Amino acid sequence: MFKILIVEDDKDLNRTVCSFLNQNGFEAKGALEPEEAYDMMYETVFDLIISDIMMPVMDGYEFIKLYKEDKKVSQIPIIVMTSDADSEAEIIKAGAVDFIKKPYSMPEVILARCERIIDLFEKKRLIDSTKIDELTGLYSKEYFFEYIKQMRESGFVDEVDMDVISIDVEN
Repeated sequence: MFKILIVEDDKDLNRTVCSFLNQNGFEAKGALEPEEAYDMMYETVFDLIISDIMMPVMDGYEFIKLYKEDKKVSQIPIIVMTSDADSEAEIIKAGAVDFIKKPYSMPEVILARCERIIDLFEKKRLIDSTKIDELTGLYSKEYFFEYIKQMRESGFVDEVDMDVISIDVEN
């Protein structure tokens, strides 16, 4: 079961979004302020964060900045929800992966976006875990061959002369 952290200072909205996500197969927990959310990220491993941008003590921009600077939690994707539609580009530039406009006229959109973003980030984590060889710190053999294949398909290899040295390290 995927875990989602809701950071929303409006108690009723926080409870509504958590309840909706919990009823649809997620485990959602709510925080009423970014400081509380940040503490919760160290107690529980979340797969996704949904955060309001306009909050009284620490706004969502400060929260995103703080969370992006912390390597321990910065890999968790974050969706921002706000009624300020004009700030969408600024929010994405700040580090959010998606934007949901309030009020929510179609809760299925929240559900679909959560499912899609968690799926994308799970696949990215899997790819990243096989990308680097733990012993050498270099690309794994499989990843390297796939990388070269993509370079060939793009036509880049045909334009540049290359040499490849392959060393197989066992044990």
